Amino acid sequence: MKIPNKGNIKTFFADAERLPLEEVKKQAVLFSEGRGFEKIVDKSPIHLLILNRYRQILFANKSFSILTGIPDFTSIIGLRVGESLRCIYSDVNKEGGCGTSEYCRYCGGTQTILRAINSSFANEGECSIIRKDNTALNFRVTAEKIEISGQVFVGYWLVDISMEKLYSSLQKIFFHDIANIAGGISGLSEIIFTRHNSEACTDYAKLLKDASGRLVADIERQRELNMIVKGDVSVSPCHASTLKILKSVYALYLAHEVSHGKTIKISLNAKDLLIVTDEALLMRVIGNMTKNALEASKKGQKVELNCIEEGENVKFSVKNESAMPEKVKLQIFKRFFSTKGSDRGIGTYSMKLIGENFLKGSVYFESDESGGTTFYIKIPKVLKR
Repeated sequence: MKIPNKGNIKTFFADAERLPLEEVKKQAVLFSEGRGFEKIVDKSPIHLLILNRYRQILFANKSFSILTGIPDFTSIIGLRVGESLRCIYSDVNKEGGCGTSEYCRYCGGTQTILRAINSSFANEGECSIIRKDNTALNFRVTAEKIEISGQVFVGYWLVDISMEKLYSSLQKIFFHDIANIAGGISGLSEIIFTRHNSEACTDYAKLLKDASGRLVADIERQRELNMIVKGDVSVSPCHASTLKILKSVYALYLAHEVSHGKTIKISLNAKDLLIVTDEALLMRVIGNMTKNALEASKKGQKVELNCIEEGENVKFSVKNESAMPEKVKLQIFKRFFSTKGSDRGIGTYSMKLIGENFLKGSVYFESDESGGTTFYIKIPKVLKR
């Protein structure tokens, strides 16, 4: 017997149907009674699940149970994978649950499971999950259909590739940025070597010094980014001016290469408030928002920075005139998701991680064709240690 979904439960992707818990427990017995089987798979560092055709968990090995943080395995029987891992999108569609929201259409895990159910061979994919505490999980997943006594089940294996992806992403970003700066230094050095005009050499030497400074700063930025993604961050609240923060970000990007042909401005309505927060972390978030806004803008378009007061909070915003495609909107905060190519995409994830976990605020966005795209970070006026 299954719980029917005759159009009553809304779904944007996978089927919302489930078996009642009593039926799920009967299915689970098929796998829990084989004590030898459990002992073997519990020794594996790879997470292993057995699911029914409705994507409900019937069995999980020890490593997966530890990952969920739920000590009693029987408590996750009947749940779907995203629900057991507390994925932020698993209850967006409260009736349908994991796999049925608009966001789930781009979930590599659900896609892989569905392909396995509808095929006779193993299917592979990658799954990126943001948990409700803003920590992220990245898996290489394999799913294969298993038929037992006329019933369809799915073997589902998850291999943690978080560090592999992190290393690859940081390496790609680092070497890309360093190569650009090093190329500039090399070019300036060549000019100085071939020029005999002392005044011109002095000017180029100043540019060379600036480029060298950017090189050192970029190395430090990558080190800090690595620490942030790992959660190894020390928060240091201090008094800060909201308008000064906006002016610092404005100055940073006014002559930046991503600003070429575009206008960046601070709203005339921006409030100058005295707040207590970690200024460096806040500037990193607003700076990332500004850089992304400039990159998304076309020549002739403008990017506007603003800050308003909302009760005991302050809300910073960065607005550009371009709207995001629907596919991008539904994945924007996933770690390693990027519109700039594979092995990138830490920026937007780190914005949310810093803004919510370390600055105790909220990071979100609005985007449509008429209003363009605005990213917000709302934080308390006083960040308590």
